[in-house]
Amino acid sequence: MRSAWLLTLFALAMLAPMVQAQAFFASVDLQCEERTEIEVAPWSTPSASYVCTVTNESVYQEKIDITVYSDGMAVAHPGSITLNAGSEETFTVSIQADTGTKAQSRQNTVEVQVVEINGVPPPNLASADSTIIVDILQYGQAGVEGDMTVFQAMKGLTIVEAEALITNSGNDMDDICVTFDIRSWTWEGGDAPTMETAETCIQVGVGKQDRATAQVGIPDDVGRRGDERIVVDVTAWSQFACNVAMEGCERLKATSSITIAPSDEPVTVEEEDGLTEETSLPAPGALVPILAMALAACGARRHERLMGDAGAR
Repeated sequence: MRSAWLLTLFALAMLAPMVQAQAFFASVDLQCEERTEIEVAPWSTPSASYVCTVTNESVYQEKIDITVYSDGMAVAHPGSITLNAGSEETFTVSIQADTGTKAQSRQNTVEVQVVEINGVPPPNLASADSTIIVDILQYGQAGVEGDMTVFQAMKGLTIVEAEALITNSGNDMDDICVTFDIRSWTWEGGDAPTMETAETCIQVGVGKQDRATAQVGIPDDVGRRGDERIVVDVTAWSQFACNVAMEGCERLKATSSITIAPSDEPVTVEEEDGLTEETSLPAPGALVPILAMALAACGARRHERLMGDAGAR
């Protein structure tokens, strides 16, 4: 009998901390992951998730409502959870951003509140909340468009600026790098066009454009026929994508081309005493009427002189 009583006292002593840990009124606790990341590049799925754990700290069955304040992002999560006394449960919050959203950190707040204990409204307000940082990651992407360029044929080396329009298509400030390379030219023989092919990087804002140039050297007299062409390839890429992210650099390079052609304006040539405008010679068929008109004019003047001499006599 004495041993049974001692066992009962021992069991009550073991249960005492558990009873003390549970409240005799509505009570709830919430713990969530502190941070999550979301990719918003056009080739990614702009969604992520984080996990929260909610705990019923009371001696009653509780119905707990869940609310998420998502700072403009779409979210999906359970609306409520019912927990027995002293139990806990995890739930997942899924978030989605818009593709191309600017790189930044946003804040989610998850709030839980007890709305029922044992099927009736609680006599006290019981709630908890947790803050999660959502990092919208940067991605790099570039665009490029080559412009048509004209030049005027000159005696000696002609320097022409090949120009390309570059675009930062990523979601944060980035250095857009460009290279120019001569692909082909249409004349045969003689000297080839020349160009320095050094890499150029220009800092460009999100969604902004800028211009990159390269100087092309065109040999003496090229362009006189009017059908000479030079084609320059332009390649642009995001320095962030290639040097920082190190993913998809080759896939994300943008390419275009620039055609360099002679101008339709009158061609000038450089002589020793300066620049003189070059005039085109008449076609062979046009020389006959011109010669006939000149002979007729000479004959008329000769006739006038003869008539004048006769009158003087």
